[in-house]
Amino acid sequence: MAHLLHRYLFMLLNVVTITQCGRHEQRLLKKLQQALNGWNVYERPSEEDSAPLKVEMGLTLQQIIDVDEKNQIIYTNMWVTMRWKDYKLQWDPADYANISQIAIPANIIWKPDILMYNSAADAFDAKYQSGVRVDYDGSAEQIPPGMFKSTCHIDIKWFPFDQQKCTMKFGSWTYDGTKIDLRFLDGLPEGSTAGFAMNGEWDIIEFPAERNVFTYECCPQNPFVDLTYTLRLKRRKLYYLINIVAPCMLFAFLGLFTFCIPPDAGEKVRCWREGITVLLSLTVFMMIVSETLPETSEAIPLIAIYFMGIMAMTALSVVATITSLIFHHRSGETHTMSKFAKVVIGEWLAWILRMRRPGTEPPCKKKGWWKRESDIQMLNVNTSQSLLANIREQEVDNENFYASIGASTHGDGSNHTLKLDAHPLSPHNINSHSNHSNLAGSHSSQPMARLELRAILKELRYLTAKEKEKANDDKISSDWKWCAMVLDRLFIWIVGIINVIVAASVILSAPDLFN
Repeated sequence: MAHLLHRYLFMLLNVVTITQCGRHEQRLLKKLQQALNGWNVYERPSEEDSAPLKVEMGLTLQQIIDVDEKNQIIYTNMWVTMRWKDYKLQWDPADYANISQIAIPANIIWKPDILMYNSAADAFDAKYQSGVRVDYDGSAEQIPPGMFKSTCHIDIKWFPFDQQKCTMKFGSWTYDGTKIDLRFLDGLPEGSTAGFAMNGEWDIIEFPAERNVFTYECCPQNPFVDLTYTLRLKRRKLYYLINIVAPCMLFAFLGLFTFCIPPDAGEKVRCWREGITVLLSLTVFMMIVSETLPETSEAIPLIAIYFMGIMAMTALSVVATITSLIFHHRSGETHTMSKFAKVVIGEWLAWILRMRRPGTEPPCKKKGWWKRESDIQMLNVNTSQSLLANIREQEVDNENFYASIGASTHGDGSNHTLKLDAHPLSPHNINSHSNHSNLAGSHSSQPMARLELRAILKELRYLTAKEKEKANDDKISSDWKWCAMVLDRLFIWIVGIINVIVAASVILSAPDLFN
C-alpha cells in the first residue's frame, strides 16, 4: 500500500512540474509574440541598417537518390542548416524556469531566403518549411530538409569508369552582400556526410565547398555572395564490368575460334554468319547504352570506344573468314595460282608461323623461287617429251612388226609394204591407210588391226593428258587449301593481338581502375 502511494505521489509531482514548465513556455511565447507584433516578418533583423546580417549555412547529405546521366540531373536528399541572430528574440532564462531554447513557427519571423541557384525542380525551392529553434540570446537556427533536384554536368569520357562533379550553388536571392554576409557553418568549408546512406551505384569522394562573390549584370553595384558545394562522386564499376565489359570480351575472344574450324565443315560458314549477328547485337547493345548517356559531342565514352573496337574486330573476323573460304574453294580449273601466293604465303609465311607442310622442306633451305619455278617447268617439258617419245617408239615398233609380216606374206613386198610417219593419227595417214586397205583386199585384216592400235594410242594420249591435267588441278587445289590454312593461322594471330591491345588500352586507360 505504501509502495502504491509513493508511486502516485511521484506521478503527481511530475504532472505539476510539466504543467509548471508548460506555463512558463506559454508565457515566453506570449512575450515573444508581443515583441514580434510591432515588427514586419520581411524586416531584416539587424540592429544597424547599414551593417550586414551574418548568416551561417551548412549542408548535410543524407542520400543520393538518382543520377540521371541522360538529362544531366542529380536527385539528392539533404538538410540545409541556416543560423542567424535576431535581436528581438531574446529573454532571460531565469524569468522562465531556465528555458534557454524554444521552437516557433517559421512564418511569424524573418528568415533568410536561401535558394539553390541551379535547381531543376518545378517549384524551384524544394525545402520543407520546418520550425525555427531560437535560443535565449536571439540565435535562430532552421534545418529544413529537402528533396533537391539540381543540374549536374556529366562528363562521359571515362564511362563507366568515370568520376562526376556535381555543383550545388546556394545563396540569397534577394539580399546582396551588403545586406547578408553569408558564411560557412562553424567556419567549415565542406558539406557533411555523417548520416549518408550508402548508394549502390555511387561512392562519395569528397564534398568540399567554396565561398564566391559575384557581380551580376542586373545589379552591377551590388555583389552577391554564394556558397558553392561540389559533390565529387565515383561510379561503382563492378556492375558494368560484369554486365557489359565481360560479355563483350567473351564475344571478341570466341570469334578467334572461327579460324580453327576446317573450311570444309559447314559450321565455319555458320560461324561467320553468326559473326555478323554478333556485330548487329553489339550495335544494338551500344545503342541501348547510348540511351542512358547525354547527347553530347564533347567526348566519346570509353565504353563506346571499346564497343567500336570489338565491332571492328568482329567485322575483320568476318572478312578474314570469307577470305579464307575463298582461298580454300579455289581450284586449278578456275584460278591460276600466282608465284606470290604460292611462295610468299604457302612457304615463307607458313615458315614464319611455324607451319610445315608434310613432304616439304623449309624455304630457307631451298633455292630461289624463280629457279625452282623454271626447274618445275623444265621437268614438265621433259616429262611430256619423254612420254611422247615412248608413244612414238611404240608406234615404230608396231610398224616394223606389221611390215615384217607383210614382207613375209608378199614375196617382193615392194608394192604392199606400209610406211608409217611420225604422226600415224593424222588425217592424211588415216586416208592413205584406208585407201591402201581398199587396194589390198586380201590383207584387209592387217590394216584394221593397225587402225585399232592407233585408236588405242590416241585414247591413251587423251587419258594421259586428262590424268596429267587432273593431277595438276589437284596439286593447285591442294596449294590453295594450304594457303587457306596459313591465312587462318595468320588471322588468329592478327585478331588475337588486336583484341588484346584494344582491351588493354581501353580498360587500363580508365582512371582509378584497381581502386
